[in-house]
Amino acid sequence: MKLYTKLSDVPVDLRTAEMCELAVEKNQGELHDVPVALRTKYICWTAISHSHGWLSDVPEDLRTAEMCRLAIERSRGRLSHVPVEHRTAEMCELAVEKNQGELHDVPVALRNEYICWTTISHGHGWLADVPDDLRTPELCRRAIERCRGWLSFVPDDLRTEEMCRRAIEYGNGSLSDVPDDLRTANLCRRAIERSIGWLSDVPDHLRTAEMCELAIARSRGWLSDVPVDLRTAEMCRRAIEYGHGWLSNVPDELKQGEKK
Repeated sequence: MKLYTKLSDVPVDLRTAEMCELAVEKNQGELHDVPVALRTKYICWTAISHSHGWLSDVPEDLRTAEMCRLAIERSRGRLSHVPVEHRTAEMCELAVEKNQGELHDVPVALRNEYICWTTISHGHGWLADVPDDLRTPELCRRAIERCRGWLSFVPDDLRTEEMCRRAIEYGNGSLSDVPDDLRTANLCRRAIERSIGWLSDVPDHLRTAEMCELAIARSRGWLSDVPVDLRTAEMCRRAIEYGHGWLSNVPDELKQGEKK
């Protein structure tokens, strides 16, 4: 007679209720190896208690509040697998503390400052999912630094020079979301270097030869956005080569080879 050491080694047609119970009690069986029809409350509870089962493998009608809490405490289940009716404030806080919950799985009415801060800090939440009244300077800065939010989701009155600079530096902000009066030469250059800014978003008085050349070289600008007097032969050639310019944008004297 063949000797089986784990439930997964036993042919499916031989996995009886008694055998499955014995396997999970002896830590010799994973819940997903138990036939669905035999996944009783006892088997599910035992498997999860022994870290041999996941909440997602528990039949939905057996996912009680107690079962869900146990799964989350043992890091054997995520908030997304908890029935909505069991997602209480306590359950949600436990899930985010254990890194077992995403902010978007928390009911909107329960997204408090603590839960939002914790999920974003752990990389399990996005600024877009934070209620508007909780988007404080500290939380927005945290989201930007942890790459969990875009400048476009930061309230207009909080888009300070520092916030915009951080967003651009961390690659979490488009130049078009920076207030006009904060678009400095350095910020515009950095945005174009990181491919999160376009020459068309750069104020006219900052479109220097250097800025335009950088934008064209990084494919972040169209030849039509370059001041006419700065359109050199090399710049025009490169813009057209990269697909960011039309022959109609090339000065006539360059078409005729009169300007170098």
